[in-house]
Amino acid sequence: MSIPSSASSSRRQMANQSTRRRRTLFSPSLAASLAILLVASCSRSLVAARKQSTSSDSSGPSDSDPGIYPGGKDGFTDGWSVLPNVTGARLDMAGLRVGDDAAAQSADSSDGAITTTTTPMLPYYITDKYDSNTIKRAVIQIHGDNRDAWNQWLYADLALDRAVQGGTVKREEVAIMAPQFLTTIDYLAYGAISEAVAPASSLMVWNATADDWGDGFPPIFPARSTVGAFDALDSALDFFLDRQTFPNLVTVVLAGFSMGGQLVQRYAMFRNEADQEDEERIHYWIGAPASFVYLNDSRPETVRRCKDFNEYKYGLEGTLPPYLDGRPKAEDLGPRYVSRRTNYLVGTRDKIDGDPRCEADAQGRTHLNKTRFWVEDVVPYLPGAPGNGQLPVNSTIDYVSKVSHQDWRVIASDAGVQRLFLDDYSAIAPAAGDQSTSARAPPSNGDGNVSPTDIDNGKADDDGDGKKNNGAGRSARNSSLRLMLSIASTSALLCVATQMVL
Repeated sequence: MSIPSSASSSRRQMANQSTRRRRTLFSPSLAASLAILLVASCSRSLVAARKQSTSSDSSGPSDSDPGIYPGGKDGFTDGWSVLPNVTGARLDMAGLRVGDDAAAQSADSSDGAITTTTTPMLPYYITDKYDSNTIKRAVIQIHGDNRDAWNQWLYADLALDRAVQGGTVKREEVAIMAPQFLTTIDYLAYGAISEAVAPASSLMVWNATADDWGDGFPPIFPARSTVGAFDALDSALDFFLDRQTFPNLVTVVLAGFSMGGQLVQRYAMFRNEADQEDEERIHYWIGAPASFVYLNDSRPETVRRCKDFNEYKYGLEGTLPPYLDGRPKAEDLGPRYVSRRTNYLVGTRDKIDGDPRCEADAQGRTHLNKTRFWVEDVVPYLPGAPGNGQLPVNSTIDYVSKVSHQDWRVIASDAGVQRLFLDDYSAIAPAAGDQSTSARAPPSNGDGNVSPTDIDNGKADDDGDGKKNNGAGRSARNSSLRLMLSIASTSALLCVATQMVL
């Protein structure tokens, strides 16, 4: 497989746009924008001061993160000390039983002798007090690098609130699970006295330094475990696909954002074939990953001075997770992957790289570009794909308007809700995008899907105003600029004077 010339042209166009953006970095229009933003900030401060004077319980902006962060938002960098409770969810620390025979050997730390046989278990949050006989839809929401399963459950539950507003989806027919991938720096949360000490139970815990749960590798605890994150996803899906426990389940969505999206994308590529009926009930929801696993050595960006660009997790070379039996071939993986129901989502303002390594940069320099290259230049040409530049019938792409790398906003967006809860709600449709079996959508919240053309033409620009330069001429632009600067300066002075009075 090689990237076609049309794809190369698309890449050049994106590169040229990036160059133009760099050239205008210090333009006069930016100065005007900064001045106006200063005034806007000042105005917001005044409004906030007035609100504060009349109410001590003023709420934040409507798009603020509703998540729970014990110890602060950066708590994940030093390790979580607790796994908090969430209203409506139950935390199961006994966890999912992971592995075919659910057995892994653990070793005595003193002499390495095998002393016990343990069952690897993955803790998870799940909807409390559901009736398995009434469940039609299950969502398994995977967290990112910050390992906040409780927030992923919360975000998905808030998205479910929106789905219910459409009138078709019923809360009692939906169950949400959020697996918790712990690392050694979370030792207080799983009851150990240090990173070097295994948990008293057989909880799966990954090495914080390697941080490779997102790649599908086995954990460091239980010791000598050969089952890993991919096996854990097998267990999560098996939990819901059990027809005796969930006799009326129609669809289960395996969803992940950021590093969770990386895990889901690789799992969708490598998952072993099971019962075909069960396979048709699985949807893969892949949100803004920092990289994809490629099936060959072709990349959209330069790979010079990046000798390991095709090593796993970026390609199929090097050390692969033990989940894979031998070294798979692209001609086997491609057809299986494109046959699966995969939904890709990314915000139009997601302009960060997420992974600064050259192996990831070879796939694109931002989450947005990486996803665009993958769905426009790679997936249509995978073995088994149409080969005509179009996505396979089982795949969709949603560019979420005016949203950056924000999991809660993508999950609760119009597209997020559609793919998580509405598609194939009553039965499995013959192709992705077929709405004949979907639940009714709720009222839009204004972050609807935009096209790649709209992105290229500036209709999903960073300002979110959808406006392009109209080419009216340098003189007119400079005149407008002088006027804006004058207004901004005057307003700023008035604002400062008003604040002094207050």
